[in-house]
This record gives sequence, structure tokens and C-alpha cells, in this order.
Amino acid sequence: MTASRFAQQQATQGLLPPEVWLALGRAANELNDIGLDLDEHLDTLAAARTPSTTPVKPPVPVPLVVRRHR
Repeated sequence: MTASRFAQQQATQGLLPPEVWLALGRAANELNDIGLDLDEHLDTLAAARTPSTTPVKPPVPVPLVVRRHR
């Protein structure tokens, strides 16, 4: 929000086009939403960065996009 407030101040003084202020506000909202989406996965992310002492099977690659054959 700091960037958005700074941009708003610059826009009201005529130093920055209003479109830039609006774009920064939208970007700040998007980043906040991404952070909220990641909150539910904090345990998984924390476990992924701590080394495991037990041997595990190597990860199996999984396609992220399902392709449809025609």
C-alpha cells in the first residue's frame, strides 16, 4: 500500500499520470491476494525447505497442464 499511497500523492500533485497510480493500486491488491493464497500452504513450504533425515523416494514429475487429444 505504501507504493500506492506514494503514487497517489504524486498523481494529485500532477507529477504522475493517474493511470500509474491506479495500476500500482491494482498490483498491490494482486500481491495481497497472492500472499493470502499462499498462507494456506505455509506448512508445506516450510517442510520443503527443511532437510529431511529419513530417506525418501525422489519426486515424480507431474504435468501441470492436462492436454486433450483431438
